[in-house]
Amino acid sequence: MCVPACGAAHYTCVDGVSTDCSVANDPVHCIDCGCADARLHCVRDVGCLPPAAVGESCRLDRDCASRNCSTFAGVCRVAVGSSCNTTNCDICLHTPSGATHCSRECRSSADCRGQACVGSSALLLFECRPPDCAGDVCTVERAPHETGQTCRADSDCRSGACFAASRCSGTECTADGWCAEACTAEADCPGGTHCVRIPCAAGQTSACGDVCLHACAEFVDCGVYGGTCSALETPDRMLESVCDVRRPEGRGCLADRECLSLSCVGDACAP
Repeated sequence: MCVPACGAAHYTCVDGVSTDCSVANDPVHCIDCGCADARLHCVRDVGCLPPAAVGESCRLDRDCASRNCSTFAGVCRVAVGSSCNTTNCDICLHTPSGATHCSRECRSSADCRGQACVGSSALLLFECRPPDCAGDVCTVERAPHETGQTCRADSDCRSGACFAASRCSGTECTADGWCAEACTAEADCPGGTHCVRIPCAAGQTSACGDVCLHACAEFVDCGVYGGTCSALETPDRMLESVCDVRRPEGRGCLADRECLSLSCVGDACAP
């Protein structure tokens, strides 16, 4: 009898055999099969667990009791609108009165628990904003991103180095990349990163030289955030696969550091 491949809808792999989820009956397979109790969330290779508390790991908002899973750190944050600091919230807003409101990146007001979801339609970048912060009167404090986590600017990263390339729509621009930090060997890098060599462009002082970069196994690990999965040389002349944001000849750029050739001429990477 022919059966769908492992990972097809309602099927999972049990000892290498494609098995209907109704037969597998094992919470360890919840990544493919989901949880029978909608109040629970799935943790890979563990099973179905109650909603996670603030600081515990998550993949989706529904994994968290607060319904707020960090978009870059993979841990639960306090609920949007709650009092906050940068240890429990991605974006902590400080009002002129001294109150704090937890914000986050959003796709619609449904992500914001009644707050507005505002930002750039051109760049598809939005954040929750409470009425108290209308007119940009609030001070914004952002949680630092660790090495290997996504970033848009050096200031996002605890290391002060964001390995990123620009993304523009009309006159609006941002950048997409991953936080990096200096290293001398693989042992210097946190889990999920590799120590590789990135040539420095003229005047470049961050995210180049020997640096820890986000590890990858295939394109989907990097492509969603503007990179490609590339095998780069390590300090000991081995090759490791990491997310590389640098661009080939002809691709758009705003700075030399964004090009494999280290030369950006007329908004395009030169040979």
